[in-house]
Amino acid sequence: MSSIKQPNGSLCPHYFDIDEELLSQLSSKVAKVRSEDKELFDFTHHRITVFDALAEDEVEISEEEIYEQFDRYRPKNFVTVIEGNVGTGKSELCAYLSHQLQDDRRPVLHIDKNADLLTIMAEEIPQFYREHIGGELPGVSNVERLQKHVRQNRDTVASLVVAKAILNITDLDHTDVNLTTGEREQLEEFVRKKLTAISQRGDLATKVSFVDPGEIETFSYLNVFEQKLLEEAAEAWNDAIWEAVRDEYDTPSLDQLLKRVGQDFGEDRPVLVFEDFSISALDAAKLRDFMEDDSTENNWDFIIAGTQDSTEILHTQTGLERHKFYRTNRPNSSRVLFLDEDSCVNFIRPYLGYIKHGDGSVSYKRDETNAIIDVESPATDSVCERCGFCDDSFRDLFPFNEGFLRQIYHGLDDDDQRPRQYVQKVFNVLEDYLEEFVDSPASSDELNGLHNSRTVHDDIYSKEPVRQLAKWHGEENKELDILVVDARFPQAFGFGKNLVDGLPIERQTVSPDHGNKREAWIIPKTKQQKKQKRKKKKQRAKPDPEVKKIEEVKGYLDTWRENTDARVAADLDVYMRTALKDALDELTEGFVLQSDGEIEYLIGGNNDPFVLEGQGIRNRDQIKIDPADFTTSDLLALLRYGVYREMRPQQADEAALFDKVGTQLTGYAREWRSTIRTEYLEANPNLFVRSARHNKFEDLIVALCGVAAMLDDPWKEVTADRIQDAYSADKLTLDGDLKNILEDRLVQEKQDDITAFMHKSEYIQGLVGDYFAASDSVLDLQRVQEHLSEAPPTEVLDNLKKSGIQNLPSKLRFDSNTSVKNLASAGYNVADALDMVAGDEDAPAAASFLNHQLRGINILNAKEYIENIRTYDDVSPDTKEILGKFTIYSQNDIHEVLGACTLQRDLSERRGTHALIHGTLAGLKIYEHELTAILTQIDLTGERAGGDMSEFVKLSDRYTGGL
Repeated sequence: MSSIKQPNGSLCPHYFDIDEELLSQLSSKVAKVRSEDKELFDFTHHRITVFDALAEDEVEISEEEIYEQFDRYRPKNFVTVIEGNVGTGKSELCAYLSHQLQDDRRPVLHIDKNADLLTIMAEEIPQFYREHIGGELPGVSNVERLQKHVRQNRDTVASLVVAKAILNITDLDHTDVNLTTGEREQLEEFVRKKLTAISQRGDLATKVSFVDPGEIETFSYLNVFEQKLLEEAAEAWNDAIWEAVRDEYDTPSLDQLLKRVGQDFGEDRPVLVFEDFSISALDAAKLRDFMEDDSTENNWDFIIAGTQDSTEILHTQTGLERHKFYRTNRPNSSRVLFLDEDSCVNFIRPYLGYIKHGDGSVSYKRDETNAIIDVESPATDSVCERCGFCDDSFRDLFPFNEGFLRQIYHGLDDDDQRPRQYVQKVFNVLEDYLEEFVDSPASSDELNGLHNSRTVHDDIYSKEPVRQLAKWHGEENKELDILVVDARFPQAFGFGKNLVDGLPIERQTVSPDHGNKREAWIIPKTKQQKKQKRKKKKQRAKPDPEVKKIEEVKGYLDTWRENTDARVAADLDVYMRTALKDALDELTEGFVLQSDGEIEYLIGGNNDPFVLEGQGIRNRDQIKIDPADFTTSDLLALLRYGVYREMRPQQADEAALFDKVGTQLTGYAREWRSTIRTEYLEANPNLFVRSARHNKFEDLIVALCGVAAMLDDPWKEVTADRIQDAYSADKLTLDGDLKNILEDRLVQEKQDDITAFMHKSEYIQGLVGDYFAASDSVLDLQRVQEHLSEAPPTEVLDNLKKSGIQNLPSKLRFDSNTSVKNLASAGYNVADALDMVAGDEDAPAAASFLNHQLRGINILNAKEYIENIRTYDDVSPDTKEILGKFTIYSQNDIHEVLGACTLQRDLSERRGTHALIHGTLAGLKIYEHELTAILTQIDLTGERAGGDMSEFVKLSDRYTGGL
């Protein structure tokens, strides 16, 4: 026959037309599958040794010795109980005994761990009866009817069962069953759920009973007994409900069903195998009693497997005397006796080799215990013989090699180093490769959760396929600090030689421990150390502590990426967190909320601005970072930076880190800033009173600046341009005239609130810049005006809620101890203080008076008129002094005052709190102005205003004392 195409970027010829069902059988969790295919089982089975569970010492017993205990002519039931931790070989031993018994022509009913109670009774046992006896099992139709009704009409079934169960409970002594309509409905729902649990296939790892003792305490409608203990009460409910079910459907119990079946078999003694004895607790006790029954009419063999918790019900005095109890693991140990690091490769060999054994490509030389001694040469004209690609060391294992499989076993958590878990992991990796999800099995995501601390030269981290190939397929040479990869594997996976261009990898011909010389890739694990001379001796220079630490922990990068809480990666986790936190600190300029902004969030030394995927729910001030979003090369850069940042900060190369992962980290920095703003500021629903839900944090910023600008100069309207001026000002201070008049009108506490508010003006200016600066010194005036139009400043401050302000984090602050909470609180207080002067009647009176006196005046004419008056001898010195004060004002001064009067009048005509307060402040400054005092004593009216002059009289009284 001609040769066939060898793997070269394609699959092994054996896998071209692989039967998916075969792969499923090989990796199945269910031992029943293995008990149904004897050829597969015999090829892959490893002999099992167990312990006598009742012996005081560790008495080992072989699987053959267990089988020899079975006797087809035994006159009564015989029970073999196999106990052990999960995954320690119980199911495998069940499968072995099943095959041996079937070889002995014994009828075997194997119940797998997915079968529920009604499935066992309505499907498994009747089908077993039909196959071996023929015809229909008497009484089973009622069980089938119950199963059908429970699956399709369980609400109706629950209602019927509860009605009868209540009557059954009522018949008992010392009960008070007086349920309300609501309690009865609750009981029906309770029973409905339990009926579902015993009628649908699922894992039987949890026993199902209608009522557990704890439920008696929890649900008042079950607690109807006056004197019973909780356990007794639960048993009474179970009996009552189960009796109601059987009465309604006339169904037999499981033990009754088995008795009927066993009697029909006669001398052809049947065997019932429970792969997992966690069947429904409803019939467990009855089944136990049946198994313990010493009647010669019963002729079943039982093989019961389960954890000791599930088989505890069998540990009666009678059971311990009559049954055989075996244990698959030592006490206080979950280790599998026939599987460890030394045996794991030979254990998995037949599972992989079975795929290739059909044409003689793979066969094994075995010893008397069926253990593999060696791999036989492939048969003539078999696929492997014609291909010739693999040698005997991995022909059955390809696309794996021995080291790869050993690494998989070693990488499993201690609790998972069990046969099924190991087989499934190997076949999951294989399936990824066969489905062509990956180019090489070493790149399968199934490997991510395994512990494999192998490292390679840092430069190789840039070529992930090469790194993974070395990590899993490489043979380790610790003396030379290298990994050796058989060059046939990268060739088989289609990796061209150019893949290693630029990498520190050599191609050499090596002589392995077995086989002929072969080409290999020599991959350094660490950077090659320079040598130095010392006293004529060449010694390898000791690596820096930082380099040593990086090499020590970088092998756990894959483990950490898959599970950041992995115990073995705890040391590495510290450095990764340091790197991420320090990078975010730098990129956010010290955790400020805006670029070049002034608000910062105080992270604190022990807190992180992020939570890693898999480490719980993030806090409001954290973002989530998924290590899987980084390449391994990126993670190595983070690790290197983190180690240096912890051990030698001055040598931490920040530029190198950002050059490698700067874009990704910048994205996280932006996300963090956005998260803080969203969580605490923009989307804070509690900051404003309920009626002001439309207010946003940006409204508050504009409002704070608008009120500060108003207090700095109440004669200027608060517009976008005014906010711009206030933002650009060196300092905003409380207007002097306003300060004097507020001292007369407010208590000291409120004056202090206004003073404190103005002292924070520089931080308010910073806030405005953070949110509205279009450039270094120019604001986005359109946005500012939009906020002013929708939310006038003092109204926004009036809408602040004190409790909402208190919910702002103190950590959100400026570089001083001033926090955003302080600013919001100051805004709340100043709004309260200004409310107390709003609507002061002096404000419009002063504005109206000055407007009446000054409107139309030409200051030059007025000065000339005053100079003439001052020459008159009959004018008093006091009047001359007053007139002299007026002459110091310019026409611009007059225009400014008249503009203030106009502003006050316009504001008084508008609606809203802000217009009222601002109009009052503008008018009060007019009231306090020196011109007001002067003009109450002289009349320089430029235009006759006419009308009532009561305002003049009122001002005259104040400033002239009635003169």
